[in-house]
Amino acid sequence: MSVERFEWLSKYSGEVIKTKGSESCVKEIYDRVNLLEKERNDVIVFNQFSDFWNYLWHYDVTANAILELFNHLKDDTSNLAGVCLSSGSSGTLGCADAVKNIHSSAKLIVGEAMQSPTLFMNGYGEHQIEGIGDRHVPWIHNARNTDIISCIDSTICNDIFKLFNMPQGHVFLRSLGLEDSLIQSLGWCGVSSIANLCLAIKFSKYYELSSDDIVFTVLTDSSDMYMSRLASATFNEIDAHVSFHASLQGLKTDLIDELTYVGRKRLHNLKYFTWVEQQGKTIEELDEQWYNSNYWSKLPDGISYLEESILNFNAGN
Repeated sequence: MSVERFEWLSKYSGEVIKTKGSESCVKEIYDRVNLLEKERNDVIVFNQFSDFWNYLWHYDVTANAILELFNHLKDDTSNLAGVCLSSGSSGTLGCADAVKNIHSSAKLIVGEAMQSPTLFMNGYGEHQIEGIGDRHVPWIHNARNTDIISCIDSTICNDIFKLFNMPQGHVFLRSLGLEDSLIQSLGWCGVSSIANLCLAIKFSKYYELSSDDIVFTVLTDSSDMYMSRLASATFNEIDAHVSFHASLQGLKTDLIDELTYVGRKRLHNLKYFTWVEQQGKTIEELDEQWYNSNYWSKLPDGISYLEESILNFNAGN
């Protein structure tokens, strides 16, 4: 992870433990956490990859934000075309279940790094899009409701990150007529946010969407977490041209998989290897997620309990 991420963690945590590997090495984190849980009695595990409170927060909060914004933006011809989100812990994907309950034609597009295409082709590898966990399917990922898998090149994301944040990139963007206020707001986009933007662009190009179609994504991080990457980077006027025309405008509609029933089930079945074989989940619950039509629809019943628990915690109860 970036220097800034470790600094941020150290600020809020009394202890930071680094595991071997890269952004792709999620199993190594699971193994270390499981070991700590056995060795120490002061460990409480919040596993964002398997904890349905993560899913429910986005099902309620993020989905309602999307729906409110759509109602604000729409006119008589508007269509909510889709929600484009990187896999990560899959918590954010929960918002799509709520959105699709109201806009049934909307699609959920799930992205991952091209350098580690686990969802796309059961692949593996290492990449630099921080915040996207891979080499497994999170337990809280509703594979039945996933329409499209798309891969994003982490090299492209980092090129665009330089364009958005380095001085020569800003000079080039001004030459295109962009206002300073918009250029400064590009700092809201960290590398993972840029991956989500690329995902939305690829989706729009693939389906040849029009101005009537509204596509949603989420900016999941800001540039503040990655500025150390720019310290030794070189970026001149030619680089800015290449980043804009080739990396941003030149995004292609390759590495996109429209999932059939079999494709969705393939995605779901991948959970077996991480969660049943390694992490102690039962095959019965794995089958429940796929075959029980009420499994996912009953989860939102827990939202009121979640909200009450948060209020009690904040009140010191």
